[in-house]
Amino acid sequence: MIVVQFILFKSPARVACRGAVHSAESNSIVLVDPETVVVGAESDYDVHAFHVGDFQELYREISDQVESTFAAPFRRKPITVLPVPPDLFDVSRRLGNVDRGLMLRFIFIYCLSINRPYFSSLLHHFVDGSLEFFDYIERNSLNPWSVETYARELGLSIRLLNDMFQDKYGVSTKHWLLERRLQRARELLLGTSKKVTDIAHECGFNSHAHFSDTFRRRYKYCPRKMRQDRVGI
Repeated sequence: MIVVQFILFKSPARVACRGAVHSAESNSIVLVDPETVVVGAESDYDVHAFHVGDFQELYREISDQVESTFAAPFRRKPITVLPVPPDLFDVSRRLGNVDRGLMLRFIFIYCLSINRPYFSSLLHHFVDGSLEFFDYIERNSLNPWSVETYARELGLSIRLLNDMFQDKYGVSTKHWLLERRLQRARELLLGTSKKVTDIAHECGFNSHAHFSDTFRRRYKYCPRKMRQDRVGI
């Protein structure tokens, strides 16, 4: 389930949300509910949709910048329009084409600088009810377990676990776990001198051959070649 969309408007535009039409100036970032639509197709804009899981990862990275106590019950706004300086807007847009997670972090830190109480509450609104689930999955994401094992450990059916991942991350359990393991393997390849075989086992792969084949399909480089060429640094 998508919980919020970030729409980056390079040129002025209008958006329709819950029966009302709102205006956005050029170089604006608009946070909206998923059902919001852009009025008029001539505008220059990008749309990025995010799930609860994306915000859980964000929370883990920026929790020290988020307020933890609140004076009143939180009410989420259906739409928030934030004018952004042109240079920051251009950086946000470029990041969106390269790394969605990095773009979300960049934009949300900017949001916190504009209104820390509201955006702190918004982040807690997205993640507080699922912290235990997310923390368990993150702690055990590199274990060489099958999806069936994760389901059994959580006391869930495989179908329910996949439904939860689809709801919170927008992908299946298997897809999310594989992506997390490959990301960690890439970090270790570029940031340590560990043997490729050791990295494969540390990241939950049962064989070096399976790891190498999967890594090459994902990054278009075999592990040793990526380390040699320092791709991504």
